[in-house]
Amino acid sequence: MTEKIAILMATYNGEKYIKEQLQSLINQTYRDFHIYIRDDGSTDHTIQEIEPFLDRFPDKITLIKSHVNIGCRENFSKLIQLPIGEPYLMFCDQDDVWLPNKIQISLEKIKSVESVKGKHHPCLSFTDLVVVNDRLEWLSSSLWKYAQMNPAKTSLNHLLAENNIHGCTTIFNQALFKKIPSLPEGAHSHDWWLALVACAFGTIQPIYQPTILYRRHASTVTQASCVTFSMLFNKLLRLCKKVYRWPSGKKNPLIVKRQPLTVKQAKAFLELHSSKLTEKQKKTLSVFASLDNAGFFKKRMLIIRHRFWRNHFMKNLGLFANGQFI
Repeated sequence: MTEKIAILMATYNGEKYIKEQLQSLINQTYRDFHIYIRDDGSTDHTIQEIEPFLDRFPDKITLIKSHVNIGCRENFSKLIQLPIGEPYLMFCDQDDVWLPNKIQISLEKIKSVESVKGKHHPCLSFTDLVVVNDRLEWLSSSLWKYAQMNPAKTSLNHLLAENNIHGCTTIFNQALFKKIPSLPEGAHSHDWWLALVACAFGTIQPIYQPTILYRRHASTVTQASCVTFSMLFNKLLRLCKKVYRWPSGKKNPLIVKRQPLTVKQAKAFLELHSSKLTEKQKKTLSVFASLDNAGFFKKRMLIIRHRFWRNHFMKNLGLFANGQFI
């Protein structure tokens, strides 16, 4: 007996790539799945590109049409709120291409985790990605290497500072799905929130191989880039110009204080789950949520003490220099 997979796909003006993506799903070696597509009010021919697949595979695809555009984050939030009963779920973007064995590899991994932790334990697995351009020409065989990401960094302090789990590579079980009935207002994105919930209440296991051709093009929602010294130097140079060009003793209007999205997310997570967290988890979240109110030296001391590091040395150097999370 096979386990059925629910694939949650959010679409919006994806006519250029949606056909290739849907065909890559249909071509999966593992066949027992159902695709839930929610279109966010596309104004191009996205729906027309989906309809032939609906005609050919009516038992495999459910299309939900919206006439109001609410954005990527909210679109995925609506998908999460669907009454889905499949034991395993996967997120899917409209412009990638899944390698044929993506579902099979992912399912085998999460079932191996469940064999140790149990089916009622929230479990999440995620994979590497092949980076390609809009014509599917390879740019890198590993996004993790390309963007200098460490998939092993899935502790709470690391995930608060930076998310290295791409939603389009994830598979998670029903036990985890039940813990994310919707995305709260402070959630940064569906995949980042999912990672935090899995970290706090379950188990996360990376799969050290790519399962997706990950397109990088102008309209990609999540952009990944390699970190170079010149990027860091230019960032610091811009910061110095902002700080030191303004006359001494006067407030620099170029430096606009805003609450980082990561801090908002930490506050939302703490508020929503406080009663279910351990004291150590609550302490970590509370400290991170207070960073935007900390002074220059205290903020850096807290970053060091609680190891709120990002994935790479150069990113951490920039973080220590300007003290800014996204």
